[in-house]
Amino acid sequence: MAETLKQFFSDKNVFWTIILSFFIVVLYGLYQNTLELLVIPFALFVVYLAIFHLEKLFYIMVALIPLAINLSETSIGIGVSLPTEPIAFGIMLLFWLNVFVNNGLSKKILFHPVTLVIVLHLVWMLITSLTSTLPLVSLKYTLARFCFVTVFYFVPLYLFQSMKKINQFIWSYMGTLTIVILYSIYNQSQGGFSDAVAHHCMTPFYNDHTAYAAAISFLIPIMVIGNFIAKISNKKRGIYILFSIVLITAVILSYTRASWIGIVLSLFLGLVITFRIPYWVLFTIFGIILVGVYTFQTEIVMKLGETQEQSSNNLGAHVQSASNITSDASNVERLNRWSCVLRMHELKPWLGWGPGTFQFVYAPFQKESEKTIISTNFGTGGNAHSEYLGPLAEQGYLGTLFFLLIVLTVFIRALQFISTAQNRMHRLMAMAVLLGLVTYWVHGFLNNFLDTDKLSVLHWGFIAMLVAIELLEQKEKQSELSDNSAAQ
Repeated sequence: MAETLKQFFSDKNVFWTIILSFFIVVLYGLYQNTLELLVIPFALFVVYLAIFHLEKLFYIMVALIPLAINLSETSIGIGVSLPTEPIAFGIMLLFWLNVFVNNGLSKKILFHPVTLVIVLHLVWMLITSLTSTLPLVSLKYTLARFCFVTVFYFVPLYLFQSMKKINQFIWSYMGTLTIVILYSIYNQSQGGFSDAVAHHCMTPFYNDHTAYAAAISFLIPIMVIGNFIAKISNKKRGIYILFSIVLITAVILSYTRASWIGIVLSLFLGLVITFRIPYWVLFTIFGIILVGVYTFQTEIVMKLGETQEQSSNNLGAHVQSASNITSDASNVERLNRWSCVLRMHELKPWLGWGPGTFQFVYAPFQKESEKTIISTNFGTGGNAHSEYLGPLAEQGYLGTLFFLLIVLTVFIRALQFISTAQNRMHRLMAMAVLLGLVTYWVHGFLNNFLDTDKLSVLHWGFIAMLVAIELLEQKEKQSELSDNSAAQ
């Protein structure tokens, strides 16, 4: 009996069962005019892939993410991104079931410094969810973060066993993101490439131009540095150049100042690494800037208050408007949210109000004098607009500290690896991935998107790439040592 069941549930039999069910459901749906039933064979196909081809399902999911639509942006109003978030949740369950059956995570992964700080981050989120002012909201938010970290960090570490697999991840996302870019540029062309059109030309795939530009910025360093990773054919080099041009054009047309700043600082770091400028010089310059900003903060605020440039179609004026904190609505609204963060933090400095709660509780902390034309009395405008300040209000001091620890640990480990790696391909890819992360970490001062699959897949996935490349390098060195020992 057991052998019969095993034979029936074989790869081939399940596949043809799903195909047959698909045609039956299609015919019945056409007859009854209820094509919603197509969800059933699609779900069965996903289950089939999950059981027999989990790796393929993972890459399919990554490719679908740029095209996924969040139902909260539709008339349905449910905060689920389809079809990718249900797939991610299923992969998470299968992954941890497999880990449990096989006696835990690999020790190389579990005890890696990056993994440890990520686990600390998740544990603190869980603790502050239990003490939250809105426990159900916080637990749901923490579960979503746990799901994204599992599927986009832990799962890739088991899949990225070669550089080919890493490239497959990059191109899975890049391929469908290009479709969104072409769609967005077409919409912009219909509106004269104006700033106003740039804010919504990518909907319904990305909720606004800032998230769209952040995703594009992640991939620019990889496409640019891809020309130098290895000896490649002129055809492949042409592909990298073409995609570099497409991405740079798209991010310019996005009118997203935060992404522009992130790309410029990423370029600066790339020059520092390429020309081997001592890192202590970089940190010294950064320290001097921080001390200068703190010392002359009053004068700086007064100077910024004099800037009157608004967001505009003129790129020069649009860049200058980034320093306008008196009349540019998007800038002033950020200051309004950040002021609310600080007031909320004063009341709950250690445990915060709970993960994911800011958008539901910040309204009473607004001051009339700080509101803008886009502020709402009920505080329905969204999150804190900062990956660093948001956790301060929601998770207290340690919330921000643990996120900063993730950034610093990844940054320092990557710099150390780049300076010591023997494999040139590993070194250049690690550099490209790190620069991609830097674009987001800089962007994260002004926006936060890690509660979405659109950016989480890149953020946690890129961190997984760095860890995987480091482990590949270690494996190569161990193999060389074994070969040398055998030869002696």
